[in-house]
Amino acid sequence: MKPVFKIAAILAFTAITSAAYADSNVNASNVGQSQSGALNSQGLDLGVTQKGTFTGARSNVNASNIHQSQSGALNSQHLDVGTAMSSTFATATSNVNASNVSQSQSGALNSQSASIGKAEAGTFAGATANVNVSNITQSQSGALNSQTMEIGHAKGGTFTGSTVNVNASNISQSQSGALNSQSTRIGVDG
Repeated sequence: MKPVFKIAAILAFTAITSAAYADSNVNASNVGQSQSGALNSQGLDLGVTQKGTFTGARSNVNASNIHQSQSGALNSQHLDVGTAMSSTFATATSNVNASNVSQSQSGALNSQSASIGKAEAGTFAGATANVNVSNITQSQSGALNSQTMEIGHAKGGTFTGSTVNVNASNISQSQSGALNSQSTRIGVDG
């Protein structure tokens, strides 16, 4: 390939990888999801974007008063706010402003998960998570429960880095009962 064609091919590849984005822009308030009974499962996704090889993913979320609750036995719950995922050559960016987000669960054999502001990029691309949150709560009562909460998580590709910027206040996680497990991760890079 002649040098001129090589430069043109590189410029075209750069234009494709830097200009193509799948955007998710969400403004949400007063969103609730509740469930009672046995053997149930629940999911709540706000501003989740997932794209392919050359298309970047951006999630921009402004959310307030988001509540998820569950009571009963053998239940499972998840809550994703502002998740951007891309692959191979594309970047991922998550921008989240959230307040008054809660997740609660009571009963036995339950599991709970919350992810706020997650960016995961492909092998050759970077990831950035910018998260501003306040008044985030997760509570659980009963036996054999598990809980996890991640706020601001960026994972860049193998050959690139990631950036996490988190401003958080009034974050709480509580649990009562026997044989429970809890985890809170804020500002996770990688």
